[in-house]
Amino acid sequence: MLAQFGEFARTLEPGEAWALVAVTLAASAGTLWWALGALRRARLFEDTPTSLIRSAAQGYCELNGYGELMPGDPIRAPLTGTPCLWWEYSVEEKVRSGKNRHWRTIEHDVSGALFALDDPTGRCVVDPDGAEVIGSLKQVWHGGSPRPMLGPAAGSSWGLGQQYRYTERRIAPESRLLAIGFFETHADPHTSVDAQRELALKLGDWKRDQAALKARFDADRDGQIDAAEWEAARRTAQAEVGAQLDARALTPGVNLMREPRDGRPFILSTLDQDALVSRKRWHARFGLIATLLGGGFAAALVAARGL
Repeated sequence: MLAQFGEFARTLEPGEAWALVAVTLAASAGTLWWALGALRRARLFEDTPTSLIRSAAQGYCELNGYGELMPGDPIRAPLTGTPCLWWEYSVEEKVRSGKNRHWRTIEHDVSGALFALDDPTGRCVVDPDGAEVIGSLKQVWHGGSPRPMLGPAAGSSWGLGQQYRYTERRIAPESRLLAIGFFETHADPHTSVDAQRELALKLGDWKRDQAALKARFDADRDGQIDAAEWEAARRTAQAEVGAQLDARALTPGVNLMREPRDGRPFILSTLDQDALVSRKRWHARFGLIATLLGGGFAAALVAARGL
């Protein structure tokens, strides 16, 4: 094999050899960058603790639970019509250029609809925009029209003689789901209402209904609300407003998981944390092996050619 490699190297012109070395080193740099990125992701998954929704700190965190559809019309994948939490699809057309053929994407879209993630302590709404989705169900089939007339079960799997290829990825409802992203709780807007404004509105309503006001607060039954009676009405209104605000304060806020604004990864995965870490570490190993092979090839080519 070494002799064959040396013979191959000698057949190259100096310019061709240098070009091949440059391409190989560039590819090696790319695989090294990819491997280091995978390693950083693995460490991120390991170092981000899993939180319960009820006690999760505001900010970057990891949640683990089950995906659920929100109330209202269900989310449906565009190509199959299957109910799901999230979908991504593409339609590709087979393009011929001389003797070569390749697939060209003519349609692609990703779901941005909200869904929920539940754990034993609460619920969090998930906004999937910008998420890297890992472990989703993937189906690929072929057909003769820009939109599939048949589903994956009836369509062609191999694509022989078919002009179009359809790909659909989905996360099924009630799937086990790991979410790593930015967690924030939006309080009920009523809990921040100014108590004085509420009090003024209530007293204004009472003043407009003089008959009810007198029936309730005219203690001496003289047909007038004097200063002492009005003060009693004001204290009663203040107590009612306080009770209403206290009740509103007990209403839980809306929890939301979304893409971080600082560039940190936003991950939605049907795989658990251990599986994610293992996958990324294998990616890092393969990337480092490819980097070493590429570097070794470039070095051997330089040595064989005496460049």
